[in-house]
Amino acid sequence: MWLLKLLSLFPTRVLYIFSDLLFLLLYYIVRYRYKTVRQNISQSFPEKSEAEHRQIIRQWYTQFCDLIFETVRLMSISRAELQRRVQFKNLDLLTSKIAHGQSVLALTTHHCNWEWLLNATAASVSFPIDAVYKPLSNPLGASFMQQIRGRFGASPVAMNMVLREIIRRKGHEQHVVAMVADQRPFGNLPEHYYWADFLGRETAFYIGAEKIARKTNFPVLFIGMRPGAKRGHYEVFFEEIALPPYHEYYPNAILDKYIALSEELIRQYPANYLWSHDRWRDQRPWHQTSAAHSE
Repeated sequence: MWLLKLLSLFPTRVLYIFSDLLFLLLYYIVRYRYKTVRQNISQSFPEKSEAEHRQIIRQWYTQFCDLIFETVRLMSISRAELQRRVQFKNLDLLTSKIAHGQSVLALTTHHCNWEWLLNATAASVSFPIDAVYKPLSNPLGASFMQQIRGRFGASPVAMNMVLREIIRRKGHEQHVVAMVADQRPFGNLPEHYYWADFLGRETAFYIGAEKIARKTNFPVLFIGMRPGAKRGHYEVFFEEIALPPYHEYYPNAILDKYIALSEELIRQYPANYLWSHDRWRDQRPWHQTSAAHSE
């Protein structure tokens, strides 16, 4: 951990030099998860040419290496630098709901730098943010992620403790529950997944975000992050997904809107998604497929 702390003290512009060196290693020599990245990109964009696929792949490795060093930088980056590098387009869509006495469920995706997104938001608002996370099995990795996610006041909350934390806060203070909701579900029974078309393929999603929204009656916002004009700069924007009461919404309408907004963002900036994640490993159980086809 001390080595990461030492590395984080380097100026961000210097860390991008290290990132360029890591790119050469991962892209040309190690070929880190190259098969998975190539397959995910080619199958998600079949309309693009092979040359376009190669360009996205190369850009992805550059962005991925930047993500690694940007995440390390979070251990020491100042509030002022982070706010300068992460600009908000319409933060008032979030703050106005808090000001009107509403807690908010905020959903984002693995696009650009979601760790900077969390910390920049926490550094720019005065209300609590509960950052939902999936516990890591590696103690050192878990300790590192806990440390950086709480740098500017966000409170990491384990996925299985979210509803308990919401109940604890109910009636006391308005807050944001933030989730990266596009993780590949595992550890649950496949029949409890929600299956939807995502980037042209059947994809499993956690149903947790939909359940939390309906149990709490929180307004649901999408938080998108896109690359800025310069390296290491990003723009964050908010879009409304759903507003209570939710009995008027069809089942899984909230997830459907989230999925559509995520896909729209990824198609606009394809090199910035986490393509190394084996997102499409799961297959829908045959009995669910048959039921869906019979409807």
